[in-house]
Amino acid sequence: MIINSLSMKNFQCYYGEHESNKLNFTDGLNLIIGDNGGGKSKLFDAFYWVIYDQIFLSDTRRMVSTEQYKDSLISDKAKSECQVGESVVAEVIIEAKSAQERIYKLTRIYKAKKLG
Repeated sequence: MIINSLSMKNFQCYYGEHESNKLNFTDGLNLIIGDNGGGKSKLFDAFYWVIYDQIFLSDTRRMVSTEQYKDSLISDKAKSECQVGESVVAEVIIEAKSAQERIYKLTRIYKAKKLG
């Protein structure tokens, strides 16, 4: 499988819709370069979350499941803009291509309702 793209909606530090948080990959080596705190590790988390349903906690240096991490998956800004009684989601989509040129989309969604 060759990964074509990764897009995120309200996933951790990536606030907003998929269109504004999408990385398209090219054939060959793709490098992710950025300042400290720029979200490079959160990109790794996005991949890992879709495939394994886990996130890496850098402070404790261990993997935790979505069940443990819960609404921390959702962007703080998205949570603050959500009204009481409304739902907000974190979503990551990986698009990949097989050797037979078939396109696959792997998606993971976490949805929470703001109670107060």
